[in-house]
Formats: sequence, C-alpha cells, structure tokens
Amino acid sequence: MIVLSEHDVRELLDMESCIEAMTEVLASLARGELYNPLRSIARSDGADTLLGLMPAYRAAPAKAYGLKEIVIVPTNPSRGLDTHMGGVLLHDGENGELLAIMNASPITEIRTAAVRISVTGEAFRSATSWPVSPSWRITLP
Repeated sequence: MIVLSEHDVRELLDMESCIEAMTEVLASLARGELYNPLRSIARSDGADTLLGLMPAYRAAPAKAYGLKEIVIVPTNPSRGLDTHMGGVLLHDGENGELLAIMNASPITEIRTAAVRISVTGEAFRSATSWPVSPSWRITLP
C-alpha cells in the first residue's frame, strides 16, 4: 500500500499528468465507465464542522473503488490550518485491497485546475507551484 502525505503529493503529482488523467476521467464518465454518486454529508445538530464523503467506482479498463473524505472546519484558519482536511482512499475493484491513502488537499487543488484546463483548453501557467515529474503514477492492477 502507498501512503502519500501532503508533501509527497505536491512533490509527485504534476499538472501535465493530472490534465491527461482528468481528460480521461471526464471521457470515461461520459462513456458510463465511472459511477460517481452524490456526496454524503454527516453533521450533528449544532455542529459547525461536517464530514463529506465522495465515493466513486470505475468499471473499466481496470475496476477500482475510490473514496475522498473531507472534514470541513470553518474555524481552522484561526489556527493557521485549511478549512478542508481529508484523504483519498484507492481500492482494487476486484478484491477490495487498499492500494493507496493520499492527502486530499493537494489532489483537490491540482485536480480543480486540471479539470478547468482540460475542459476550457486554458493554457498551463508557468507560475504554478506544481512540479513536473511525469514518472509518478499509481498503476492499478
């Protein structure tokens, strides 16, 4: 199993690879190869924090399950922390084996930018803080 911290993700996930991946994800979604149900939210009465769960399933080319979970804490900026904290879990779709646990914050940041670029064709900005390291991949069986 791979465990990637925020630092690891920022160091290893490059914008170019993420743009390619998000372009393929959007195409796979259109082909019906991905199942991405609505998000679930858990929050107790009166709480200012909440837990968000975002599951997904990929049927092809290799089956996989993924779950992004986040806890939103509106008071975190006063602590010097992000309001959104979470992780991404990746499971083998055949046997359920946990393949990776990754910090969600940098994945969300680069994914959001990559989707915008893949959908709009917006030029990649050289001012980005994301390194280019095309050798990084999590390969599914």
